[in-house]
Amino acid sequence: MRPALMIFDLDGTLIDSAADLAHAVNAMLGELGGERLPESDVRAMIGDGMAKLVARALAARGCDQTDPAAAQRSFLRHYESEPVRATVAYPGVRQALELLRRHATLAVCTNKPAQ
Repeated sequence: MRPALMIFDLDGTLIDSAADLAHAVNAMLGELGGERLPESDVRAMIGDGMAKLVARALAARGCDQTDPAAAQRSFLRHYESEPVRATVAYPGVRQALELLRRHATLAVCTNKPAQ
């Protein structure tokens, strides 16, 4: 039996957006007087949504006393200004989706903010 619908997560499944997330994290930290984090450190913090990423980055740089809502607004402002400057699809994703769409309806589920 063929599936009628296939749902994919976006980040970490179809696309690698870690470089753009790291850029926004570091811009946010710069505004708050914190030191930059290596992209590899930010990559390890990704998961569970933007609020957790921001909290983890703040904690890693000793900025945990910062207002979380203000830090999240800063992160979003930077991320939304260039959301896909370095984001790429993982190898083979495009070809796989082209093949799969012949056999099922495809959808994406993400916790990225929508405006």
